[in-house]
Amino acid sequence: MIMESDNLKELHETDNTKNTEYSERRKRNNIAVRKSRKKTRQQHKETQEKVDKLKSENAKLEEKVKLLSKELTVLKDLFLVQAKDVPDPSTTYALCNAQCNENKTQSIEEEELEDDTTALVDHQYSRHTTNTSKHK
Repeated sequence: MIMESDNLKELHETDNTKNTEYSERRKRNNIAVRKSRKKTRQQHKETQEKVDKLKSENAKLEEKVKLLSKELTVLKDLFLVQAKDVPDPSTTYALCNAQCNENKTQSIEEEELEDDTTALVDHQYSRHTTNTSKHK
């Protein structure tokens, strides 16, 4: 019977040791779970703060886009009003060239007309002088 009681003591001590080990493991696990959950909550909180900050920044940027779009529209309208008074550079160059060519042509024609007129006057003068000398 002594052996049986020794065996019971050993079983009891083994159970106590197992219980103590189990209890210690449970405590460590509970601490780890709390730490993990706390870390998860903190990450969630940081993520939510970042989302809120980005939403706020996005709203500000959208307002800026609206403002700049309105400004662009006003400037385009202003430019178009001013552009009506200023001829298109591409057509201005073509018109200038055409006008210069027209002026040159007109100038050449005037010179030719002047030459023709001078020749006619010279011819008439020479006829007049020959007629007057014959009459003398």
